[in-house]
Amino acid sequence: MSVQSHPFRLTFDAAREPGASVFHMRAPATLHNAARCVEAMHVWLDLRSPGSRDGFHAALIVDELVHNIAMHGQGREHRRRASVCFSLWVEHGAQGIRIALHDTGARFDPLAAHTRHGRSATLDDPVGGLGITLLRTLLHAAHYQYCAGENRLRLFVPPHDGSA
Repeated sequence: MSVQSHPFRLTFDAAREPGASVFHMRAPATLHNAARCVEAMHVWLDLRSPGSRDGFHAALIVDELVHNIAMHGQGREHRRRASVCFSLWVEHGAQGIRIALHDTGARFDPLAAHTRHGRSATLDDPVGGLGITLLRTLLHAAHYQYCAGENRLRLFVPPHDGSA
């Protein structure tokens, strides 16, 4: 489903229906909407698995990604285009949490992005790079593609097994 094929309006379908099997939100990519999205998704996940580590990890991942879309999605080549929007789908099940995130921002593959100096970022580094390291650490499986003017990211966060 394409972000571009929908009107740019804020929806919280699953947040309004706590029993919904899939969380879905689509919105213009602003910092305000990114924060609302993460908060609503976290509440939705907590209703399914209160206090779960995998839910917390999924919220951290989505927080990083949607805030980056809001802050960097315009890119140089997008300045003359319509506002950048994102669409997020989250499904929580016994096998883990599946996330699909599409955005109309500048082409960017967070799975292939390089961190500073070809190494993992640390807390002592200047701003930038920690989000990529966090993403790679918390994910079990991920797939990125750029199609029809959209970044499309599919992610999987496995259930926490209690170790570590």
